[in-house]
Amino acid sequence: MDKLDRLYQLHQLLCNRRTPISLGQLAEQMECSEKTVKRYKDQLQLFFNAPLEYIPHRGWQIIPGQEHKWEIPGLWLTEQDIQSLLLLLDILQRFGNGLLNHELQATENKITHLLEQRGIPRNELEARIKIIPIAQRALPTRQLQHCFQALMQRQRLSIHYNDFKGNSSQRDVSPQRLTYYRDNWYLDAWCHNRKALRTFSLSRIKQSEHLDQPANNIESAQLDEHLTPGFGVFAGAATEQTRLRFLPAIAQEIASQQWHPDQRGEWDGSDYLLTLPYSQSQELMLDIQRYLPHVIIESPNELRQQLIKHLQQALSQHAK
Repeated sequence: MDKLDRLYQLHQLLCNRRTPISLGQLAEQMECSEKTVKRYKDQLQLFFNAPLEYIPHRGWQIIPGQEHKWEIPGLWLTEQDIQSLLLLLDILQRFGNGLLNHELQATENKITHLLEQRGIPRNELEARIKIIPIAQRALPTRQLQHCFQALMQRQRLSIHYNDFKGNSSQRDVSPQRLTYYRDNWYLDAWCHNRKALRTFSLSRIKQSEHLDQPANNIESAQLDEHLTPGFGVFAGAATEQTRLRFLPAIAQEIASQQWHPDQRGEWDGSDYLLTLPYSQSQELMLDIQRYLPHVIIESPNELRQQLIKHLQQALSQHAK
């Protein structure tokens, strides 16, 4: 930790205290010597006019009433803060399909400069951190911009949408939420054509335009009730519940995962039993198939039969 970080750390410790603190206590929290703490304390008083006072036998404190009147000027970030910000910017640029690259460039340049002042080369981030998007769809930048603008301005949108099976439709929607899930963007909206809440993949919105009509507002509680109880982004209100048995080969791995906030897990010998709610089975089925042959659908029977049908169809295709 360099000098700037030490000064900022001491500043934060003093500002967060409501009672005096000794140099020894400060040294323990800052993991350095009392002599070092005293040197930085003196610098805060000399160069930054820190309103500090010494209370005999108790320690140092900011003069009461001055807590909110004194700040170190400028934006002060620790080395860890800067590296975290830079990592976040890098993730946004890689996952944003170029949407934010221009807007974030100036901020990234400033953060890179702060790192270089601390002797940390920027290219180390690219060399040491690898991010691999899985099944990331190409995102029409214009559609995300339209959805975001309509969401913030509470306007309706007219969209031309291709569903999972390739069927096209025109919808007038009231945007409610944008969700980034599994490397893809989704719009939760009230569909005026279907008179219900729907989730749209932005990569399947082929065209969009703002309508000169205010968006319907759906209460957060209603959104949560409809969109979050089931499994995955295509959840809807949970209408079904499944019980999955994971065999010993992957049981420990599954026990460490969260598939759903309301899941229940228990051990049955070396097997792990996972119970969770769902609405539409499409996404759940994909996750179950990832773990074959080490998972068994114990219930419901309809879901088990759906899996059997999928496997039989796959076998018949490969047998040709």
